[in-house]
Amino acid sequence: WSRPPTNKRSSICLELDPYRTALGMKALFAWFFKLVFAAAAMIFAASLLLALLAVLVVTSLWSLLLGRKPQVAVLWTRYRDLTRGMTQGMRQGGPWSGARRPSTPQRGAVAEADIVDVQVKEVHEPPRRLPHQD
Repeated sequence: WSRPPTNKRSSICLELDPYRTALGMKALFAWFFKLVFAAAAMIFAASLLLALLAVLVVTSLWSLLLGRKPQVAVLWTRYRDLTRGMTQGMRQGGPWSGARRPSTPQRGAVAEADIVDVQVKEVHEPPRRLPHQD
């Protein structure tokens, strides 16, 4: 094998440098694998979101069948009330400003007059046992 002279280039004979070709192929494969792994990551993320959505729907339907309010709705309501309370606190001067807030009981709070103390009564029952099987 003899290389053609470098000072004479003809349009018929194309000289390919194997080093540059190898670098080009490495870059091509690198981009190809980057695209493949990026696509795999997106598919994985989408499958996680679909699984989350499926669990959300199934648990909501199950709680509605049992006659309960769906847990998602309960959590969303609590979050909304919490954020609403925080924004109202900011408008009144913030929690550390020393501003007095009205002492009205909030939703779900029990007034002290509604609390009744009861006497403790101990109940002694013999422990239940399973019937003896022979």
